[in-house]
Amino acid sequence: MRKYKLVLPDSIAKEKARLAKLKKEKHEREIEKKKKQRKLKLEREKQRKKEKAAREALKRREHKKELTKRKHERQKVRAAAKREKELEKVRQKRLEEQKWKEEHREEWLAQVEKARVEKIVKTKARKKNKAENEHEYMKAHKTPAEIETHIRFKERLEEKRNARRRNKDKLRKRHAYTKIKKLNYDRKYYRTHGYGKEVRDRRETEIKERTAMGDVYGEYMIAVAQDEKIRKKYIVKNWWNDITEIWNKMVEENHSEVWCPKEELTTARKQGTRPTKKELVLLKKIDPNKEDNITAFRDDNGRIVTVKTDTDELAIVLKEPWYEEEKFAVNNLNPVKDKKTAKWIGENLIEPNLSEYNMRKVILWHNYLLIDGDEDFDFAFGKTENTAVNLYMALFNKYEDTDYVYFIGELHCTQYAKWTQKIKDKTGWERLMKGKGVRKPQVEERTKPIPTKSSSTKSVSGKSSGKR
Repeated sequence: MRKYKLVLPDSIAKEKARLAKLKKEKHEREIEKKKKQRKLKLEREKQRKKEKAAREALKRREHKKELTKRKHERQKVRAAAKREKELEKVRQKRLEEQKWKEEHREEWLAQVEKARVEKIVKTKARKKNKAENEHEYMKAHKTPAEIETHIRFKERLEEKRNARRRNKDKLRKRHAYTKIKKLNYDRKYYRTHGYGKEVRDRRETEIKERTAMGDVYGEYMIAVAQDEKIRKKYIVKNWWNDITEIWNKMVEENHSEVWCPKEELTTARKQGTRPTKKELVLLKKIDPNKEDNITAFRDDNGRIVTVKTDTDELAIVLKEPWYEEEKFAVNNLNPVKDKKTAKWIGENLIEPNLSEYNMRKVILWHNYLLIDGDEDFDFAFGKTENTAVNLYMALFNKYEDTDYVYFIGELHCTQYAKWTQKIKDKTGWERLMKGKGVRKPQVEERTKPIPTKSSSTKSVSGKSSGKR
């Protein structure tokens, strides 16, 4: 069968071509749209990665900054500790230097004086060498006319320096005069315009009130006197009640706190002692035209004696004995720089571990005070026998009623060798004593016997059953 080709009219062909073109355009648009979407997606993904990288970089920077901050803080702490350590070393060194200066004051002063003298000598030698060198140089390289010109120039320089010094002195005096003049002007101005009137009124009111209450206004001073000279000034007050309150408190504390008053040696040959005559005096400022500087007191025997001061402006109102604590050398301590008081001896040699099984016996042996315990013994010694007796009496008065403390009195002559050997074994001292016991120093005979409190006066439990 024969096939025939279908021939469409032109209008149908055109429509078909148009539809095919539209379809192709639509397909191209879809492809373009997909490309744009794919591109936009890639850009967004890239932006997200970029933001993520930026966040991670920021986080790393913050972490690094934190680590750096911590590192700096640790460095600061270490530097501060190191600086504090260095400062502590410097302070310790200064304290050691200060301590050394206090202990070796004479040597330190000698070193300072030696350094000062050496500096002066070196300065003079340097100036002399400089002048000699200059003179030799001028003599060798300059003519006589030039040398004379140089000398005149040096003289003019010296004159200018002296003039400058004089001007400075004048300015200093003028400044002081101006300051005084201004001060006087201010005082006059304040007085004229009534400045300070409230203060003056308040002061006058206080004086009137305290005077009405029986108080006395004046100028009073408390001082310590020895050998008719004032050794130390303590306090100055303007009211009698205030100064007497301080006076009574000082006297009471001094008389109650001092266990063993200090004594001084009379002579080195006799080795006797006498109490140091120090007095606490209350001085009052007086008007020489109205009052007298002579005051009457009673001495130890009850007789009336008069005391007169060297100046007409002061008078002694009250006086009382002023005691200082005597110090004693103790075993195992420096006998010159580390002496101890009776209170320290009682608190550190008698009181520790005091019990029924660890009693104390206090024995007097010339200038030694032996403190014997059940486990060990210790001792202290004074300048002379009298000072040891004073120490014994001070401890006896404090520990007379204390359990497990017994005061034996003077050591019997049969015990001299025993105690000499015990002291030698404990201290390692060479035995310088000959015969039985030591040579007694020449002192005045005691009129009062040494009190004792032996173990026979107590029961077995340590309670006191009677007194001898």
